[in-house]
Amino acid sequence: MLELGPTQVFPTYPMSGKENRAHPRYALRWAVTILIGSNGVGTSIEGQTHELSSHGCSILTERNCFTPEPIKLLLTMPPATPHRGFQPLEITARMKYTLHSHKYGCFRIGIQFAEMADEVRHALEQRLQIHAPLGVPKSKAA
Repeated sequence: MLELGPTQVFPTYPMSGKENRAHPRYALRWAVTILIGSNGVGTSIEGQTHELSSHGCSILTERNCFTPEPIKLLLTMPPATPHRGFQPLEITARMKYTLHSHKYGCFRIGIQFAEMADEVRHALEQRLQIHAPLGVPKSKAA
């Protein structure tokens, strides 16, 4: 694992301001644990989602880290109704970038989902459908 100091950013990505995303994003704040290392041995980083889609997310965290190796995400999906509990979703993913967010005063990590069980993908996609995507007025989302 590559640990970086607070002033370093790696890798960089284009800051053109143009959206290149194929999947709608949602401004949802769900608890997440990033597991770095194989066989459950390694580093655990706590954070929360900043933006979430069915194929990736950005995570806000106090730790600055990056690894090119696959990681495990434990995404905690809150209950949709008061009678249901939190649902943990396990996803294999890759870090795409890490940068410091002056707006939030912490680090933001870009994540691309690589593998997840069919039932995990279904649960995530079903849950995202009840929220308004970013950039779409609530009256048009549904």
